[in-house]
Amino acid sequence: MRDAAIIVAACIVIGAGAVLPSPSASSITVVDGQSTTIALSHVPFGDAVTVDAVPRTPSLRTFFVYDDPRYVRGRGMSDRFANGLPVHLKVALAYRGLNATVALVDADGLRAVLGRATPGVCVIVPGGILPSTVRRDGDDELRSFIVRGGTIIWAGAPFDLFYSTQSQGDAPPRLSQADPSSWPRLYARTGPLDARDVLASPPLRYGTTASPLDRATGLTFDATTFHVDARRLMAISGATLAYVDASGDSSVSQLPLGKGRVVIFGDAFPDELDAARQIAQVVASGAWFEPRRLRVVATLASQTSQKSIDIPNDSRVFAFGEPPFYFPFGY
Repeated sequence: MRDAAIIVAACIVIGAGAVLPSPSASSITVVDGQSTTIALSHVPFGDAVTVDAVPRTPSLRTFFVYDDPRYVRGRGMSDRFANGLPVHLKVALAYRGLNATVALVDADGLRAVLGRATPGVCVIVPGGILPSTVRRDGDDELRSFIVRGGTIIWAGAPFDLFYSTQSQGDAPPRLSQADPSSWPRLYARTGPLDARDVLASPPLRYGTTASPLDRATGLTFDATTFHVDARRLMAISGATLAYVDASGDSSVSQLPLGKGRVVIFGDAFPDELDAARQIAQVVASGAWFEPRRLRVVATLASQTSQKSIDIPNDSRVFAFGEPPFYFPFGY
């Protein structure tokens, strides 16, 4: 594989008295060609910019966020969260250089989306509970969507383990546990997920040890409330993207399933703004597709003016500032 020499020129202007940079004041420009120039501006003194080499990934530009108040919503979900996430996610992706379509879908819309052709489509299930319309009579339409090549970003509950019937009149919706045998590699005794996890007041757990990919993803999500065993995950070609707790569970995990990809967050998001930041970072950094090939090739401190970097010929450059604000960006 031929490596190209990349010259990075950084021009840094520091705003006097600035405590946090703002989107309008901080920027990073990446211009690809035979050489790449990364130009920084308005980066606070002492902050650093991480430069990743990202394998060329398929285009992921269509996103559907599932929420339906007629069904059990899952942890962290509300009208504000559901209505706000598509708006904030579109902005967060655009801020990272990705022009995407983001739409909110109810249970009927979700079923229609899962039945479509899948390239370039990502379904986000932030509450972690599916409607019974896509998980009944032995059929799992989510599974079919993934193995055909779809992408899923999941949070709020164990992956594809709980589903809800629709409320009828005064009767509230009912929650049921699905048959985990749909995912034998995941929920088997030696798999990374635990079918014994509960939704009612689960013990909260958090990861404190950075995963090997933490620097390259820049993710700050650290909850490990629902088990994803990091070692067992990696044994079936998965990857830990953020933190690992004292029990060896991963806070953010990626796993190829069939032709598709799944990213699992270990609990609900704190709010829709954090959800948008974390999801956008997973997508823009390429961590959703081939995280094991993602690597940091440089860290530029505010005093760095020039640096030479070797980038694999089949990779692109993604640069981001320090979390949790992640700016400036270059893509």
